[in-house]
Amino acid sequence: MRYLASSLCTLALGAGVLFGIAGNSAAAQSAVAKQDTVTAAQCVGGDGFVDHDDSSPTGLRCLGGQFDGVPVTLGQ
Repeated sequence: MRYLASSLCTLALGAGVLFGIAGNSAAAQSAVAKQDTVTAAQCVGGDGFVDHDDSSPTGLRCLGGQFDGVPVTLGQ
């Protein structure tokens, strides 16, 4: 009986941690989604890289990292 109770507590704590991390990740992605463009420096600083993309309104897009898929401007 103690083993079962211990296992259930461990499972509940693990699920809480898992969903807590997923919630924070979703919040960070929604903040990025609200951003129209990023600078090249922000893209690279967020572990991405700038690539040419004809479908982007600026002709450039950040690929990978924190700003994945966000159009890139060459401004400051």
